[in-house]
Amino acid sequence: MRTARAALRTETKPLFYEAPEMISFFHDGTSITNPYESECGRFEVQPAHYGFVEAETTVTIHDDGRVGRALVKTLDTGNQIRLTTEDGLSVPANAKEAWIELLDPTHGLWERHPVPLAGTLAAYVKTLTHLTEIELDATLQRLETDSGCGEACVKVLDKANEFVALAYDVREEILAATARQLSIFYYG
Repeated sequence: MRTARAALRTETKPLFYEAPEMISFFHDGTSITNPYESECGRFEVQPAHYGFVEAETTVTIHDDGRVGRALVKTLDTGNQIRLTTEDGLSVPANAKEAWIELLDPTHGLWERHPVPLAGTLAAYVKTLTHLTEIELDATLQRLETDSGCGEACVKVLDKANEFVALAYDVREEILAATARQLSIFYYG
């Protein structure tokens, strides 16, 4: 699914994306990636707080026309965000079993991943300035940051973020030095 839609995503990336591969929408000026959390991220809320309603839907992950139930929010763009279970057939009982989907009327299913939970790698990656575009598979997205393996992953992500920041700074210095050298060469 990702490779087939990668080119499409870069050409027509919707404005409500916070980062590639992380579905989000705006509510009162705040980007929301987990509709089960309040805007500040400290409290549990029901997705109805953000305007999700239960509806009968065509299951997008199966090509056989199955019908299921989902919590649906229609955005101003006409696109839909759906909350469903991993199999796409029913409304999730809570955030832990919820998958979030982005659909647009023209291209159908655009993206799908587990809802990022607080204390997981998916939520942690959102806080890293230079790694927001990293792709984590569903198992890693749900890995808790306070588990032994999760703590090790956080250390790796922190180091990678530092290296990318350093590389970015060095890149800027190289570009500036190159521009200075070209000026010296041209103007003498």
